[in-house]
Amino acid sequence: YHRRVHGGDGTITLSNIGAAKGGTWAAPVVFPPEVAIGALGKMQKLPRFDAEGNVVPTHVMPIMWSADHRVLDGVTMVTFSNYVIKYLQDPVAMLLDM
Repeated sequence: YHRRVHGGDGTITLSNIGAAKGGTWAAPVVFPPEVAIGALGKMQKLPRFDAEGNVVPTHVMPIMWSADHRVLDGVTMVTFSNYVIKYLQDPVAMLLDM
């Protein structure tokens, strides 16, 4: 699965709301000619459970997506989102996949 991300009159917009005074959540709205928008929230250190049930500090960054369903379906957006998560967690994988 490969999609290009263009600037300007592009296909996908990424908005870094985390940089805007620590924004964590947003409801991104798609404006044509774009087909999707992602809002990246502020990274936070939050308690989470590990595989053994222990509470451990974990860095969490919320990512919210909106898409024009006339062009993209939910499965495509979930697949794209999973790639974004994979590459944020392991940037070397992105370089190897190029």
